[in-house]
Amino acid sequence: MAIALAVRLAVLGIQLVVELLRINWRILVAGMTLIVYVLTLPFALLHEAVNRFRSRIDSVSIDPEVPSASALKPDWALSREV
Repeated sequence: MAIALAVRLAVLGIQLVVELLRINWRILVAGMTLIVYVLTLPFALLHEAVNRFRSRIDSVSIDPEVPSASALKPDWALSREV
């Protein structure tokens, strides 16, 4: 009986959320945007850390005429902007 009540409450909760999102779709858009930014934030921070690490290695390089193995992306082009 407790399991049936929990399932019924979960279904009613889901139906309430669906109705609220139908009424106010901007909440859905804002929520999805937040999820995308939260999921991509660690990768953007890792990208910045790698760029800092590479710039330190390039500044310490003995022979400046030797090209690096890969071309660096511009600072403004993060993964969410490309």
